[in-house]
Amino acid sequence: MSDAHHDHPAHVAHHFESAEQQSDSDKLGMWLFLATEVLLFSGLFCAYAVYRSLNPEIFYYAHYLLDWRLGALNTLILLFSSLTMAWAVRTAALGNMRATAMLLAITFLCAVGFLVVKAVEYSEKFEKSDVWGVDYYIGDKKGDEVDEAPRDFVLDDEVLAAIAQVQEDGLEGYTQEELEEMRDRLADLMPAPDLEAELPGASATSLIRPPEGQRQARPDMLEETVEFQMTFEMPDHVREAPPQNVHIFFGIYYSMTGLHAIHVIIGMIVLALLFVLTLLGKFGSHYYSPIDVGGLYWHLVDLIWIFLFPLLYLVD
Repeated sequence: MSDAHHDHPAHVAHHFESAEQQSDSDKLGMWLFLATEVLLFSGLFCAYAVYRSLNPEIFYYAHYLLDWRLGALNTLILLFSSLTMAWAVRTAALGNMRATAMLLAITFLCAVGFLVVKAVEYSEKFEKSDVWGVDYYIGDKKGDEVDEAPRDFVLDDEVLAAIAQVQEDGLEGYTQEELEEMRDRLADLMPAPDLEAELPGASATSLIRPPEGQRQARPDMLEETVEFQMTFEMPDHVREAPPQNVHIFFGIYYSMTGLHAIHVIIGMIVLALLFVLTLLGKFGSHYYSPIDVGGLYWHLVDLIWIFLFPLLYLVD
């Protein structure tokens, strides 16, 4: 038994019969670990699905506050890093350790670039107070005072009844003063001072005198129509009167992207260690299993971002 151990190469642990068996064991262990990582992120994806189904207007509004160009840039960076990582595994298998070290260094630099872009994005969000928590601030910088807190746009029963009556019977029977009074009351309830400019199609005038083919006789239907216009036709650059609880989106955003960033940092530590060991001559065509399993981990980091990018930045 001891003679068999003496026949083992230095890189093969004593409890393995061959380098192939050790490599297979390494890969199996990494795949089991990656399965637990998938379960970890699955909980966050489930939270995303639940909160989005309950608050679609929040996610529709808030995703416009993210810069999809930065997200796309990070996607390209990680895709390129996966290429260089896979290439590093291939050159290691061929015994070209100089190329392997260079490719590991490029992959590491890609990870640095990803974090730099993410830091720029985070800093912008912190400045605009797009953060988690129980309060959501409106303003260009954190700490700006808001004159009036956001409020729901709900028409009272008297105004709804008057609008429905006007839409059903026409304008006959109403004096100009009565119509102007109703417009003024509606204008007070709308969130933007310039109704025609900020919310096209949802101004007081259009409610009193709706376009042909869009007349609503039921007040509840009118209220739903106005709420839909306010929620889904708001321009992406408008920050006034956001839907309530926008912080829910950013709580999920920072949880998912922050946990992913932690995995990127862990991957950088692994890449740096593999780079040093490669330079020390610890790997070759006969033994490169650590580079192989390190590549599996890095590909998972890339794959998770492939799901995060469209969910947070692109999906309406």
